[in-house]
Amino acid sequence: MSSIFISYNRDSAAVAGTLAGDCKALGHNVWFDQELSGGQAWWNQILAMIRSCDVFVLVLNPEALESTACKREYGYAADLGKPIVPVLVTEGLQLNLLPRILSQIQFVDYRKQDREAAFRLARALLAVPPPSLLPDPLPPEPEAPVSYLGNLTEQIDADTPLGYERQSALLVDLKRGLRNKETAEDTRTLLARLRSRHDLYAAIAEEIDDLLSPQKTGIAEQKRTGPERGSAGAATASPPASASASLADAQARKKSALVGGILGTALGVLIMTTVKAPNTAILLWGLVPGLGAAIGGAVCRKNGLCIAAAAAGGGAGWLIVMLIMGMNDSDAFSVGGIFGTPLGILAATGACALLRKRKKAS
Repeated sequence: MSSIFISYNRDSAAVAGTLAGDCKALGHNVWFDQELSGGQAWWNQILAMIRSCDVFVLVLNPEALESTACKREYGYAADLGKPIVPVLVTEGLQLNLLPRILSQIQFVDYRKQDREAAFRLARALLAVPPPSLLPDPLPPEPEAPVSYLGNLTEQIDADTPLGYERQSALLVDLKRGLRNKETAEDTRTLLARLRSRHDLYAAIAEEIDDLLSPQKTGIAEQKRTGPERGSAGAATASPPASASASLADAQARKKSALVGGILGTALGVLIMTTVKAPNTAILLWGLVPGLGAAIGGAVCRKNGLCIAAAAAGGGAGWLIVMLIMGMNDSDAFSVGGIFGTPLGILAATGACALLRKRKKAS
């Protein structure tokens, strides 16, 4: 029986294990790197096993075609003259767009992984010609598929200061890593490590915060994985992981707007009553600080200090204008109210910005 090397992408580990079990049941010796870790020694062992195998079996799916490691493995096997048996394990693969090395080989349909698939696999392995001698000299060994993130890690962890241009270049490279399914998780880790540097510029920090936000992470994950399949085979779109967080945020804004509006209105009515303003002025301009506090509360969400700042700012601005123009001047009521609203909003948003800055600094 043959010695079989199985090449697969990490996302296909389960089906690769099933395939290995079927090959063993057929009496073949099977090797695949389920127990190896990364590094040069790992890659050297893989190349040695490819050189010693009789048949190179590739678990064929879109992930394998995008995997740098798989590309280098089946490319090396082809250079050595090893028989290659592609085993199709998924739907939706555009077979007309396969790489030249694979397009010339008949693949084994292993999508259902049933009895018929096992028979097809057995026939394909029996039809493989006997192994030939290795070429002399051997073809050049492909480089280990060490992620370019390793170089970025060294730069991010370095003790030397990073200027703005270097930080911007690192951010561009890390964004590229987020778009690759194989490196996305490691890239998010590096983004967090870059964010923790003491010499990080504010603009870079804000962009990293945006990239690592739950909303962006959920959307990126949905783009990489696509819609999931239900039991009936119909595509069912999964909501982003941040959907519940967004709903909670909206509810917090509504609650803060309501509380802020009540506080601001109460303050306005109290002040108008204290200065013995006409009833129409109490009804009309007593609501203006409330409007400022409501808007400030919606902007600041669940921060009680910001709501209070909105109410106090609206009322204070209204009082100041009245004192300047005279307590008995009826125009002061309207002018004070007009000035009170933007002052309330400005005070609220300013307090929020100050709190967020202190939170980031800590």
